Amino acid sequence: METRVAIENPVARDDVVLRRVGSEWVLFDARADRAHVFNLTAAVVWTYCDGMHGAEAIAEAIAHDVPGAEASAIRTDVEQVLRRFADEGLLQ
Repeated sequence: METRVAIENPVARDDVVLRRVGSEWVLFDARADRAHVFNLTAAVVWTYCDGMHGAEAIAEAIAHDVPGAEASAIRTDVEQVLRRFADEGLLQ
């Protein structure tokens, strides 16, 4: 149940750092001493994990910036990314 709350109202942990390394995006979790490699879409989703955007709002924001993209098609991907963030302990 805790994971669902984090996905509905995602808030990134303050101590996790997002950096670009070459063509990949890396979230470094110093507390767990782990690096998580993500694609650009996941990195964009991370930037919206501020507690003010749910999965639907994140999908709409991404769709707005991608010509021809539909928020409804992107939402499933956003939810999967948020679930992974929650499962990896990257959200508050």
